[in-house]
Amino acid sequence: MTAPIGQTLDALDSPQLLIDLDVVDANLRRLFARLRERLVAVRVHFKSLKCAGLARYLRAAGVQNFLWREAQ
Repeated sequence: MTAPIGQTLDALDSPQLLIDLDVVDANLRRLFARLRERLVAVRVHFKSLKCAGLARYLRAAGVQNFLWREAQ
């Protein structure tokens, strides 16, 4: 598999997870700002995430807690 960066959409393997990190960053800034006002910590439900790379990205962005539950 080749790196997807710079490829056209029709050249990507399917299925393919594509994430716009600018959107993720903007959403995180808004989320952290609103929760900071209420003194609430961010806790990501990891079952819905299912992407280790995104989890590492969120951790680096300041998410400190992940909730993990086995699939039922």
